[in-house]
Amino acid sequence: MASLVANGEDYESELIRINGASITSGSWPTSSSANLDISDDGGTSTVAMRIDSDMDIIGNPEPAAPFDVQGIAGQYNDYQILPRYYTDFTAATDVVEAPDLVINEFLANNETCCDDGNGVSEEIENEDFIEIHNFGTEAVDIGGLWITDDLADLSNWEQIPTTDAATTTVAAGGFIVIWADKDQEDQGILHTADIKLSADGEDIGLILISGTDTLFVDSLSFGAQAEDISYGRYPDGSANWESFSTPTPGTANQTDPVTITSIYDIQYVTDPATNDTSALNGQEVTISGIVTTEFWGGGNSHLYVQDSVGGWNGIIVYQSGGWDNFNFSSPQGTVHSVAEGDSVTLTGTVNEYSNLTQIIDVTEFMIHGPAAVMIAPTVVTPGQVMTGGADAEKYESCLIKVVNVTVNDPDLGYGEWSVSDGTNSVRVDDRWDYYYWPDSLQELAEVVGCLDYSFSNTKIQPRLARDVVEDGVTRIQRVQQVLYSDLMKASEVDESDFSYMFGDTVTIEGIVTMPTGLSYAGDGIKFIYQDENGGPWSSILSYDPDSSAFPVLFEGDRVQCTGYIYEYSPGPGGLTELFITEPINIISVGVPLPDTVNVNTGDLRWPTEAEQWGTVMVRASEAIVIENDLDYGEWTIDDGSGKVKVDDDSDSIAVWQEAVGRPPVGSYVSSIRGWVYNHYGSYADSSTYKIEPLYVSDIVFGAGPPNIMDVSRDPCVPGVDDVVTITAEIVDNSMISEASIYYRLDEGAWNTVALSATGDGVWSGTIPSSGTEGAFLEYFVKAADDGADQSEIKWSEFPDAENGNYLGYATSNDELTLQHVQFSPWPNGESPYNGCEVTVTGIVTADSAQYNSGYGAYAFQSESEQWSGVVFDGWDNSILDRGDEITVSGTIEEFDPEWHFKYDGNTKLIDVSEVTVHSTGNSISPMSVSTADLAQDGEEVESYEGCLVTVSDVTVSAINAYDWGIVDASGVECLIDDDMATMEADNYLSTLEDGAMLSQVTGILNFSYGTYKIQIRDLADLGQELGINNIDVPRRYALHNNFPNPFNPETQIRFEIGKQENVQLIIYDLLGRKVRTLVNENYSPGMYVIRWDAMNDNRSPVSSGAYIYRIKAGEFIDHKKMILMR
Repeated sequence: MASLVANGEDYESELIRINGASITSGSWPTSSSANLDISDDGGTSTVAMRIDSDMDIIGNPEPAAPFDVQGIAGQYNDYQILPRYYTDFTAATDVVEAPDLVINEFLANNETCCDDGNGVSEEIENEDFIEIHNFGTEAVDIGGLWITDDLADLSNWEQIPTTDAATTTVAAGGFIVIWADKDQEDQGILHTADIKLSADGEDIGLILISGTDTLFVDSLSFGAQAEDISYGRYPDGSANWESFSTPTPGTANQTDPVTITSIYDIQYVTDPATNDTSALNGQEVTISGIVTTEFWGGGNSHLYVQDSVGGWNGIIVYQSGGWDNFNFSSPQGTVHSVAEGDSVTLTGTVNEYSNLTQIIDVTEFMIHGPAAVMIAPTVVTPGQVMTGGADAEKYESCLIKVVNVTVNDPDLGYGEWSVSDGTNSVRVDDRWDYYYWPDSLQELAEVVGCLDYSFSNTKIQPRLARDVVEDGVTRIQRVQQVLYSDLMKASEVDESDFSYMFGDTVTIEGIVTMPTGLSYAGDGIKFIYQDENGGPWSSILSYDPDSSAFPVLFEGDRVQCTGYIYEYSPGPGGLTELFITEPINIISVGVPLPDTVNVNTGDLRWPTEAEQWGTVMVRASEAIVIENDLDYGEWTIDDGSGKVKVDDDSDSIAVWQEAVGRPPVGSYVSSIRGWVYNHYGSYADSSTYKIEPLYVSDIVFGAGPPNIMDVSRDPCVPGVDDVVTITAEIVDNSMISEASIYYRLDEGAWNTVALSATGDGVWSGTIPSSGTEGAFLEYFVKAADDGADQSEIKWSEFPDAENGNYLGYATSNDELTLQHVQFSPWPNGESPYNGCEVTVTGIVTADSAQYNSGYGAYAFQSESEQWSGVVFDGWDNSILDRGDEITVSGTIEEFDPEWHFKYDGNTKLIDVSEVTVHSTGNSISPMSVSTADLAQDGEEVESYEGCLVTVSDVTVSAINAYDWGIVDASGVECLIDDDMATMEADNYLSTLEDGAMLSQVTGILNFSYGTYKIQIRDLADLGQELGINNIDVPRRYALHNNFPNPFNPETQIRFEIGKQENVQLIIYDLLGRKVRTLVNENYSPGMYVIRWDAMNDNRSPVSSGAYIYRIKAGEFIDHKKMILMR
């Protein structure tokens, strides 16, 4: 206790234990929080022991003195200990202390090294060994200690004999060797009886057993070992581990003569303006330094290492495919992470990439452990490190800091912004997430990061929210965000996720998301407030044991609070708080709340994913109640990604659960909203994080809205005076309470007609005649269920009217034209006459040559205008020529069942029953358009479907697997394809090179296999090749809506990638369970369409319902929802 009093700062936030303590002042609490004084030396040294009312300690009897107590060392005016559980108190015991010994060196793959001196007739007996070092000031007898090569299997622990203390005693500062050779019976007590080390890797442990106490004096795990290479501490007894090609059993470890190249020698150039290429470019080097930026959170492929403070001393180390899959060597064996601040040695090849010096192709990477002294950022001016700055090359990849700067451009594009000192400015980039939203002219105390160079500019790369420091108010993310590598340790070391600003006094600002007086705070008071930008790390809680300390705060209050950062650690788990020390400033009220974040339940189970959402309002959806009988009013839900607890911290939820009980197991939770509380529980079963809903309305139970299907009309092509009957199938898990048709004429006011049930789920109603020639009538069907098994009545619409999609028709007594059947005023592009039998007239633009090609369909067009072309089926032995004027009868179909991927998305005439040729030799002039007009997301691209188009002066921009990209002066790419091409045209297309120039390209625009493309018919459509033009078309990353959607039996998924990437495209059900892996391979930049046939990985059909398709391509991740209707 005297040590805590004298050196409290050393123990702050640590889990400590005080033995033989007694209460010297204060009374053991029975209902509310209390501060007691305790001492372990009769009152000479005392510290406060804080007992919080929301711990499980209250209500238990006072421990008998003397007692042992463990808890978190904290500070509130004076240092104190905060026990977490009643089990933290135990009867006083004698303290067993481990001797000052470490495992200092070992050899597990011995072939030609290290004779144990027991060979017969001058033969050498080379054996594995374990060296123990006494780093203390007194001699230690290791006799009676235990040694093992399997920490988990006690039957494999063997005790070092106690028969000869002179042999087993190691002097202060000395070494002793245990030969792992199983020769103890014949060769003595410093040989193992039944332990021999494995070259493939295992454990080593040195253990003290005293009574019921078992202490691990030292232990380690190691991976596969190289032949005759030992592994040990250097210097002796330190935390730094190295490999030694010359083992030294029984003596001090010596470093190997490995040549370490200084980063300065790699980076330094005499005149960067004329040549900034490293003198060691292309050479393999070994460097040793400290990680200044870890790869986590920055795309996983980049990390920075620096071996000294200042210029020329930093370098970026790049790993294609990500460092998270790399096998790092460490004292613990092979690991898959390296942390900021780790001391490392690595071997790789120096490489110049777009004027950036880097190390690639790393073959060895040793992590020695946390460095004793961190690399401090070098203070520079923007003028020194800006693009073209005098010292920009010097500080490349070094950790730097600019101070007292102002945001002079908050948006340079691609997440970049810039700061200025009033004279010069430097860019700041966002490879890592640091949660800062720059405002023009905002003053910043400092910006820290490694200096990067890309796309012809230098730029600072902040690593974490702490690296961008505002003047004045501190943003919440800077308080909350911690390194991913620290989160990885949180399950074992509670304080590893503590705020880096612990104990600092700050002023922060936020919007109240949990008001005062709503949630449990014992005798105190608490509330939560959130940064207006929302997202990860954006919320914080404030608590005070005095319930009158805060004013009444409501949701939407914008508040400014000053206090010190504190960690509430009931363990396991805990949260960062601001302990407010000044009156709260309510800046404004009624402010909109930050957006609630949608998460999976599985995102709230482990610190690496869950900690970022601490006290943030999140929403989980489409989950099932798994358990409802847990202690403390808790229950669990699971959306298929892993279960998470739901708690009743809110008074509203506690009262509701008391009144109606927790929801039954199996209940469907449509959505649940609440804040995330890291509080008690166990990391072993991932139960420390909980969702805390505030109100009953935050939990929505239900079975989903009605399903509306098979909507049809009669007549399908109405005249001016026709009354139209609408029929639909509407089903639900319970009853349909209401069903109606909504219709309007020429975008006028909506009218409503009730539908009537006719049996077997079929509903019918009528729309009156329009009475107007040429009027356009739009309609949709809307239905509601009865709210059974749900929190409320739910509605459905068909089609998705909320997105502006309707059904419709033109009322006319005249014949339909191609424009009537092709024109679509709706975002989904569907014909108003989809499914109708029609008769239309036009001039053939794609004839029997195209029908007999791979495409297998004709095209005709009524005039050289948008919306005037359609493709149509042929028939056996059909012969039509370009220029034939024909009348065709058939059925309009947007989703041709003959071949969904080829034809779906085109307005097509199928089941052609009659064709009349009126004349021949007619012509249709192609419409002259730009490639931008025909791009996949072109505003009017749908209007050119089925039409003859021409683009001029184009360059081939991409050679894709099944088509080609071309681009004109607009700079926007469209596609051309050979599905309709003659053999001569197809052969010519196959010779096109990237960069080839064509005077013009003509063809029929169609939609097939998920994309729009110009279908080349013959060589005449390709104009004249003009040469090669090397261009670089910007690529993007995108996941597009599948087509069709809903679908049966197949759908197409289109995506784009911006550079060579490993692409994963996976189908999941709504519970998050993987259904099908469609893609898992490398793709070049470009656009791709993948089809899904509604089969799972086992090639079995999946059931009707909603599914998620998710893409990951490098750093790009996105997902969308689709519906299968069988």
